[in-house]
Formats: sequence, structure tokens, C-alpha cells
Amino acid sequence: MYLFIDTETTGLDEEKGAIIQIAALQVSDAGDVQAEFSSRVRPFDGALIEGRAFETNRRRHSELLDAPTEHEVCMKLRDWNGRNCFIFAGYNCAFDQKFVWKMFQRTGVYTRYAIPKEGPMDVLKEARALLKKPAEVADHKLVTVAKHFGVLRDGAHDALEDIRMTRDVWKCLKRVKQEIKEGKR
Repeated sequence: MYLFIDTETTGLDEEKGAIIQIAALQVSDAGDVQAEFSSRVRPFDGALIEGRAFETNRRRHSELLDAPTEHEVCMKLRDWNGRNCFIFAGYNCAFDQKFVWKMFQRTGVYTRYAIPKEGPMDVLKEARALLKKPAEVADHKLVTVAKHFGVLRDGAHDALEDIRMTRDVWKCLKRVKQEIKEGKR
């Protein structure tokens, strides 16, 4: 089982920036979504908000004033995930993982079962290994790869839509791997 996670943030530095939206999918080995989680997150006091951050994820600071705090979101995510231990997964998941860990660390919420550390499965790395530039794709951005497979969704830079798209791309890449294994590709 996998825990696919995507975040939208106020910048690129997990020490100074904050998560402003987090979404997660519990996904079976076959790729079926078992459960979904999504929440906006109010930036912590003193969080650095880089100039283009809100432009990139199409948010306004005023939208986040009534959002749950980091602590509230960590508690909800931990309760939603229960005591399940999944493989952390995502698209360029090292970025999301460091922000998620930092948020849990800042809030002091115990994460042993909420976000497992072992074995992250990065769909971006799989895309880079299986899809050649420029013959198959112009680049390995999530939107480009999703478009290549015909699974592009509206709402890029919305954590829930991005993580759904990531799961769709992962399923397509699993098929590509199988075709290679069978000598069909």
C-alpha cells in the first residue's frame, strides 16, 4: 500500500516556508484509491511567503486565514491514516516529504504511523527512467507526462488534483514497465 502525498507551499525552503495545502491518497498496490484526504493549511506565524508562491498555486493569503492550523491538520492527517504504515509516494516526493516532516516536527505531533519514512516511491524518477526526452516527452514535468498518457486533469497546482494525476501517471508507468517486461515495447 502507498500513501501518495502532494503539497502546495509558500516557497522552496522547508525551514522557512509553509504548506498551504496538503492532499493524500491511500492507494493499493494495484493502484486503487482506498481513501482521500485534503486540507488547506494556515501558514505558521513568521512563515516566509516567496513572491511567486501564491501566483504559482493560485491562492490568496486571505483564503488561508480561516484554514486549519498546522497542528490541526497534522492531527487530522494522523487520525485519517490511522495506524497504517504505507510507502510514501509522490511526484518529486523528496520535496513534499521534507515539508511534511518539518510541519509535523514543528507541531510536535507524533508521526510514526502517519507518514512512513522508509522507501519513498518517486513517480518522477520512474518517468525519467521510462520516458525518453525529447523522443517521447519534452520534459518530465507532471503536466507534460500526464498529457503524454492522456490523464491530464484541470487544476494543476491544486494538491488534490495533482496527487490524483500523479496516481494516474503511476498506473500508466506500471503498464509501460509491464510492456517492456513482455517485450512489447
